[in-house]
Amino acid sequence: MWWGGFGNWGGPFWHFFSGIASFAFGVLIFAAWLALLILFVRFLIIATRAAEIYVRQHLVPAAPVAPTAPTAPAARTTTPRTRTPKPPVS
Repeated sequence: MWWGGFGNWGGPFWHFFSGIASFAFGVLIFAAWLALLILFVRFLIIATRAAEIYVRQHLVPAAPVAPTAPTAPAARTTTPRTRTPKPPVS
C-alpha cells in the first residue's frame, strides 16, 4: 500500500483472506451487472414484441388503388353569381 498500511497484523493470512474477499466482491459486482444486462435485454425484447402487436392491431391497411385512365374535367353545373353593386358611401 502506498500509505504504509496497518503494519504486519495477521501477516500472510490477512493478505490471503483479503484476496479471497476481493475476489468474492468482484464476483458479486459482476453478477449484479450481468443481472441488470439480462433484465435490460429482456425488456427490449418484450417491448419490441409489444410494439409489433400494437402496430399490427392499430394499423389501418391501405386500400389498393387501381390505376385509372385520365378523364375529361367535369362540366360546370352551376353558373357564377352576378355581382351586385354596392351603394356609394357618403
